[in-house]
Amino acid sequence: YYWIFNSPVKIGILSLELTAGQYQTALLSRHIGYKINLIEDPKEAVAFVKQPHIQAARKELREDEYGAERYVLLDERSGSLEAVKKQILKLIKKYSCKMVVIDPVNDLFEGATYEDQTDFIKFLKQIIKDGVSVFNVCHVTKGKTQVDKDGNVMMRQLTEDDFSGVSNLVKSGGCNIAATRDKLAEDETEQNSTDIEVLKCRWSGNTGYA
Repeated sequence: YYWIFNSPVKIGILSLELTAGQYQTALLSRHIGYKINLIEDPKEAVAFVKQPHIQAARKELREDEYGAERYVLLDERSGSLEAVKKQILKLIKKYSCKMVVIDPVNDLFEGATYEDQTDFIKFLKQIIKDGVSVFNVCHVTKGKTQVDKDGNVMMRQLTEDDFSGVSNLVKSGGCNIAATRDKLAEDETEQNSTDIEVLKCRWSGNTGYA
């Protein structure tokens, strides 16, 4: 969301889990500060989105002050590696995107052979050499809850081993960032706060809590 308004280059988003429409709704919800999916009646949801101030917010989200699109959003429901490659190249060559967000990349590697995974990583490395940045969103494994000596629930500290099903991609990453949130915390602020930790950063070597 921050990049949409502040990136010096156009962003291409490739959604593998949500349809483009669902992803756009999530982005718009973030922009207006209200989760549109909470509206259960489809007709009410449509009426809500059609309100002039929501339409104005949608335009602000999608376009800059000159009318140029801030980002391009595609989905790829088949999730095959070859289909995803084509969509990534479309974002780069057709829409001139210089940053590509793959969300989530885990869906790609599920059931793929090690050779196919390695070939896809080589593909990503090649487009990086051509000046495109790639940001892979990864799910993490849901480990057992940890407790301290007094029985209090503790947030489990993530490691690179916790990135689900993408170990060779994590090894190839220039920067690996872990984001965690304690959804069961009693304090509302803590429950809705995300902790960021840099696990690896090749260009600076700086790691740790951010």
